[in-house]
Amino acid sequence: MVKLHWLLIGSLVATGVWAAPAQAGKRLTFWEFDDQQRQLKFQTKDPVQPRAQLVSNPTRVVIDLPKTTLIDPEQSQMVGGFVKEVRVAQFDEETTRLVVELQEGYTLDPDKIEIRGETPTKWSLQLPSPEPKGKQETTQLTQNQQFKEITDNPNFRVTSSGFLLQLEQSPSKDIKVKRSENQKEIRVQLPGATFASELPSVLPIANYGISYAEFRQGGANSPAEVHFHVNENSPDWRAIVTGNQQMLVLMPKGGMQALKGIPTPPLPSSLAEVSSSSQGSQQQQARATVEAIDLVDNQLLVRANRRLKGTGNWNQKSGVYELEIPNAKLAEPVDGPELTRDSPVSQIRLVQSDEDTVLVQVQSAPRVKISEQVNQPSATSLALHLKQSGRSSRQSRQSRNLNVPQAQQRLSRRSKQEEPLIVIAPGHGGKDPGAIGRRNLQEKDVVLSISLAVRDILQQHGVSVKSLRQGDRFISLSGRAQMANRMDADFFVSIHANAINMDRPDVNGAETYYYSSGSGYGLARSIQRNIARQTNMRDRGVKEGNLYVLRNTSMPAALVETGFLTGREDAPRLADPDFRQQMAQAIADGILEYINHN
Repeated sequence: MVKLHWLLIGSLVATGVWAAPAQAGKRLTFWEFDDQQRQLKFQTKDPVQPRAQLVSNPTRVVIDLPKTTLIDPEQSQMVGGFVKEVRVAQFDEETTRLVVELQEGYTLDPDKIEIRGETPTKWSLQLPSPEPKGKQETTQLTQNQQFKEITDNPNFRVTSSGFLLQLEQSPSKDIKVKRSENQKEIRVQLPGATFASELPSVLPIANYGISYAEFRQGGANSPAEVHFHVNENSPDWRAIVTGNQQMLVLMPKGGMQALKGIPTPPLPSSLAEVSSSSQGSQQQQARATVEAIDLVDNQLLVRANRRLKGTGNWNQKSGVYELEIPNAKLAEPVDGPELTRDSPVSQIRLVQSDEDTVLVQVQSAPRVKISEQVNQPSATSLALHLKQSGRSSRQSRQSRNLNVPQAQQRLSRRSKQEEPLIVIAPGHGGKDPGAIGRRNLQEKDVVLSISLAVRDILQQHGVSVKSLRQGDRFISLSGRAQMANRMDADFFVSIHANAINMDRPDVNGAETYYYSSGSGYGLARSIQRNIARQTNMRDRGVKEGNLYVLRNTSMPAALVETGFLTGREDAPRLADPDFRQQMAQAIADGILEYINHN
């Protein structure tokens, strides 16, 4: 354990954000906060000596990492309980700052705060149990503990100033808060938002002047809503989205002082009846939107934006398999797979058979059978198993060799002269625009254009390629890695565009990342070399990065940052279709060069 000097400061210390210089040596490669253990873990690429201080008003632990820079931009994590938020930012050109901020009304004993160094690059901050500030805060803490027991749900948490509600999808438009005419109901409208599937439709509150809360998933023409059933004399509430747009903060106007003396309405005699009524209303409103059809790992996957169910049957007249999905509608357009001569499906047809029913009609390829059972890999997806009755596919060959080490599987496939499969992953998409650059240039649009051009170039060279998205839709990081692994891809290339503070237009250039424990260095080096040779961009080099899609894919993987959307030189280039094609050619040539040499 490293003993540090704790400095108590009485005034607020602001956290500034500056651009990190490209030539900085040390990097913060990993951090996470475990609220159960009250522990912050962080790791740097090179040895570092943390400097720490305890700051008041509000109470927060500030840790500075000298001569260290961030790989990613400013980050934050909303926590809940006595810890309000954890933030990581670039404090100045050579210092990365980590801040653990407590909720109002809590403090820490500085003598009990410990920073432990497992190695010179691996550190952890251990927080002691919090101490309330005075008698009033102690009483409030006890109320919060009781309150948390009442609303024991990980997606709805109490704070000393209100509530935290975890969102599965953030609002697409401005939040509106309305109150009923009798003043007994407060409605928070969240257009385009989706609640976590584990969140019940009704939660008893019996505190803070609130009897109970209802959570109503939105539909095609109605937003998701939170309904607070309150005392008619209760203050209004306000709502703010924070924490990477995935956390809704709910608090009374005027603060907790405005709730003093406000009695809490009694709970209804039967919350079960309220829950049943609320669920029935949601089912009528919330139709799932079918957004994509994918062919992955001998399965036809139907993906939607919220929960869906389906039943399958053979249509005796047409001879096609029909998957019927009630309480659903089709997106415009639906992102579908690219069917080729080797695809296990020869035709897919989507029909909106009535206002609330989607029909997926599937015609299988010769020697392929469709399982009559409809599987459900997740709450928002359905799957049909496609069984090869003739020549085995890539996936079925792999399934027969599950006990063979992965390297041997690939060697065996190459000995049969099978062409390699390249998976291209355009960054971001759908609800996640990625970085926003000059002239409102959005990363998701730029990288999709480049990615599809890379796919087309590789296909012209006879290489088998799969782009994880062909349109503007969102795929999670875990979804990207899982899809590549299930497809048994030989190489994985993720394509992004960089960004930094708008005040730093001087930062420009392309760079390519690999994961230190993976096998992607050669691939990353080949791609970066071709970009530098063909585009005349600033060469920021090949870099090691602890990025999710690199460390969770089982094949050589690289992540390309094609330039800075905020850069004076790069932004106009990335907005130019001709330059995007040039960039795509360079990336494709790098991939082909690596394949030919390996």
